[in-house]
Amino acid sequence: MPRNIREFHRAPTSARALELLGRVATPTAALVPGPRLPDPLFAHAEAVVDLRALPLNNMRVEKDEIYLGALVDLQSMVKSTTLAAVADGILGEAAALAAHFGLRNLATIAGAIDGATDAPPGPPEVLLALLAMGAEVTTLAHGDRRTPLVSYRPAKEDALCEIILPIGAPMRGALARVARSPLDQAIVAVTAAITPTRARVAVAGAAPAAFVVEANAGTEPATTVAELVNAVAAHVAPQGDYRGSAAYRRAMAEVLARRALTQAFSNEANS
Repeated sequence: MPRNIREFHRAPTSARALELLGRVATPTAALVPGPRLPDPLFAHAEAVVDLRALPLNNMRVEKDEIYLGALVDLQSMVKSTTLAAVADGILGEAAALAAHFGLRNLATIAGAIDGATDAPPGPPEVLLALLAMGAEVTTLAHGDRRTPLVSYRPAKEDALCEIILPIGAPMRGALARVARSPLDQAIVAVTAAITPTRARVAVAGAAPAAFVVEANAGTEPATTVAELVNAVAAHVAPQGDYRGSAAYRRAMAEVLARRALTQAFSNEANS
């Protein structure tokens, strides 16, 4: 445990967790393991709250939605036949790319979402898959109030409760990425998800933060692909580093967006 941590709590209820996280005198962080540990760990906290006593590690299907508790581990997502049947299994594929086997049994979906928004960024694929699929989230502080994941911003005094995926309409998907090695963190990654009426593309590695573009899914796939690739090109604002220059990231964002969309539409045509 880092030397700056003076307290460790296991919250028995959501109310107690929020009480601890909301303290001002003692900065407190939720223990939500992700696929990449920040350095330094809990840099701005003096206390940690373990949420494992809360019912946040379940996955269930209700009507036309899948509910994923914030503490569902990535390996459970990899193995899930329920997730494999949605959008060609891009969420399980993304979870497999986020970390090695041992860490996937510890890392959670909430940690993967929050970690992907940190600097330096964590593995982005889980976040991108959820964004492309149109996920919504609830938090401990706001109960049943849903927020589109694309609008969600982590708050230190709150914690994710559930991630909700719509499955009422048929959905096809695809994931495309470039990295220095197959399991290295992606330089640029793109996910695409299409329904009979809507197509979305989520991109990471080509702008300061992940972003989403969407369009009506027209009758001609080539037109929709071209529209969305152009939208991606208009949004990119890459910053180069040792893994890829700004020019490379810009070019790959367009290439991968086209690749993922083409594959998703191909999956639809072959279904």
